[in-house]
Amino acid sequence: MYNYSPDISAKALRLIADCGLRPSPQRIAVAYYVLANRTHPTVDEIYTDIKATCPSLSKTTVYNTLRALVESNCIIELTIEPGTSRFDGTTSPHAHFRCNSCKRIFDIDMPHIPKLSDFDVGNVQVYLSGLCPCCKN
Repeated sequence: MYNYSPDISAKALRLIADCGLRPSPQRIAVAYYVLANRTHPTVDEIYTDIKATCPSLSKTTVYNTLRALVESNCIIELTIEPGTSRFDGTTSPHAHFRCNSCKRIFDIDMPHIPKLSDFDVGNVQVYLSGLCPCCKN
């Protein structure tokens, strides 16, 4: 699934606490998974991978934990694919690129986000698509 990291584990605990959730092993595992996997996983991917090591996990717990993390701005929900939600533990402003061939999603830095003086911007989502360098060659 992923290599254990004490740094990510501590960050996962903080995310759960910041959302006001009780830190159950299942919730911590969901938060850890999103932070440890930069693949922008779906609910099904998260559930399937964690279920192997956390048999008491339910898909409802995965949904509810992700929803609470998104609503508290601790993670980002991506809707780059129609009908599919993906989750990103990187909350700093950045764009996403989806390869039309391999379907992978990449983080793209956005160093220059325009300032909107009359608006209070709470979320920036920019989606790009095309071919990644591997598929292009």
